[in-house]
Amino acid sequence: MKWSYEEEVLLVNLFFYTRNHSLSQNEQAIAKLSAYLFDHAKNAGYSVDEKFRNITGIKMKLQNLEYIASKGRQGLSSHSAMDQAVYQQAADNYLTFKEEVARIEEEWHMCETGPQELPEVIAKDSETTKDIEKGSLRTKDSTFNERPLSELFDVEADEYCAIGLEEINLTARALNKFRSEGAKSIADILRMTPAQIANFKGIGKSTIDDILAKVERVCKQYNPPLFDAGVQDQPRVDTQIIRQHIEDICAGTFPWDEYLLNPNIGERDKAAIIQYKAGYDALGSGLVCASVYTPEHITPIVESFLEFQKTVGIQEIWRNELKELLSKIPEARRCQKCIPYFLAFSRSQEELENLKRFIDPEDTLSSLPRSHVLSSQNDFKLVSKFLKWATFDLDAELGTLIDTLFEVPRTRKILSMRS
Repeated sequence: MKWSYEEEVLLVNLFFYTRNHSLSQNEQAIAKLSAYLFDHAKNAGYSVDEKFRNITGIKMKLQNLEYIASKGRQGLSSHSAMDQAVYQQAADNYLTFKEEVARIEEEWHMCETGPQELPEVIAKDSETTKDIEKGSLRTKDSTFNERPLSELFDVEADEYCAIGLEEINLTARALNKFRSEGAKSIADILRMTPAQIANFKGIGKSTIDDILAKVERVCKQYNPPLFDAGVQDQPRVDTQIIRQHIEDICAGTFPWDEYLLNPNIGERDKAAIIQYKAGYDALGSGLVCASVYTPEHITPIVESFLEFQKTVGIQEIWRNELKELLSKIPEARRCQKCIPYFLAFSRSQEELENLKRFIDPEDTLSSLPRSHVLSSQNDFKLVSKFLKWATFDLDAELGTLIDTLFEVPRTRKILSMRS
């Protein structure tokens, strides 16, 4: 169940509270909010289970807010538009925000009926859950391993169907295992739980950590299209408020925050306002106006952008993988020209010619990840293979060779006598 506006306000209020209080006080405040949201949903007639707004989930949401507050330096990046909008309200005018918090607490009778004792499922969660490390999803919470990766990373699995398994540089063992389980894309992995992956034969802890890290990186770097251009009946929120103010939206004069903070605006209208604001911020006023008044001219352009976005998103993942490999090459070597290394490592004339396609004759190793020619999976595999070769450490390899020689008694004796 998606977070409502009122729940989000209470969460952001908790976030600011945790920045000025001790760890034990924060733990108590998190547990209290978790228990209250659970009770409130249950009393409102919703069918909720023990995972609903549990402590682990709230801590992850707090990490989403930390990412927004730190401008990407800490926390988890998979925040929602609602997280961003409500946090911004608080940051822009904290006194007005606190009035909104007080209004919700009064309407929900939080001061009078706040839980004195935690429900059994919440108390159990509080005992077993440990702090989620900043920027990481590692936790000892028993429910962590039973939740799909898409839920842990706060993404929709179906939006990642376009990314094949081979495109995120999994190890050969992990890739073959996922294929044997019927997985064809990242979406299939996102539908699995950590527990399911851990049960794969031959997959150890280090491999699981590598898989989770690479899938999390994809979720952060790849921006799925706002909608599928091939679906004509794509559902969208369209309310009376939006229809009445379409001209203000197009002109950029619509007071977004004023409507979001208005207690008389319903949840459906607020969801529509957030959705349209995200679209307006992404497209800009000119394209928004043209989309409203001359859609027949704009639709083909948007479809082209969406197709281009898919391609560029995947290529950006490849480039970041190559940059990571490049960082393992000694700095002095990165400034050397590529051609001598191509000549040294190419196994055939064909491979040499293919590598030369990515550079100009004077280019250095550091320019490889930025090559504009890099456009296919085969290109990525070839360049990544070459960069792995170029990470060699001659001193370390000679040291290993000498250590290996000295492990043989006869060799050690001869070398000792010679010296």
